[in-house]
Amino acid sequence: MATGLTPVREIMSKAVLGVEPGMRVADALDFAREHAITHLPVVVAGRAVGVVCTCDLEDAKLDSDVSSIMHAPPVSIGSECLMAEAAATMAEKGVGSVLVLTGGRLTGIVTRSDFERVGMAEAAFGDQRCSVCKSYQHVHIDPRCGYLLCAACRAGARCAKEGSELGGGD
Repeated sequence: MATGLTPVREIMSKAVLGVEPGMRVADALDFAREHAITHLPVVVAGRAVGVVCTCDLEDAKLDSDVSSIMHAPPVSIGSECLMAEAAATMAEKGVGSVLVLTGGRLTGIVTRSDFERVGMAEAAFGDQRCSVCKSYQHVHIDPRCGYLLCAACRAGARCAKEGSELGGGD
């Protein structure tokens, strides 16, 4: 079982699929859905220049380029980094993934899903869970109501006014 002292290289996803900065958002979204991935490194000649997640893609104009919405520079760590350090970096930067670099080259990615897979999500992210479904995935504070919501619940939520139930009403 992985611990905070486990190097990220032992649990990272090594088969990293990325997109190019000039790719259309619609094509990148189709690509992400086709491969069932939520975080896409934006890569030029094997070097990560940014990152986008499906949340970014879904909220963007479909005919725009990925470069116009990517987060750059990407949050990254070295392959010798420990899981505890990766979790701290993700929490500090408010991101759901970190790119793993070896000698400046993209060699992997670590996401909150990886922490869940190895049983470390609760220890790593504590109460940073969706207020509705308790997921650790794509959790952000919804500005409409101030609750931590995952992308799926945020899409379906009718944020409640203070004192009433989240998504209340029939």
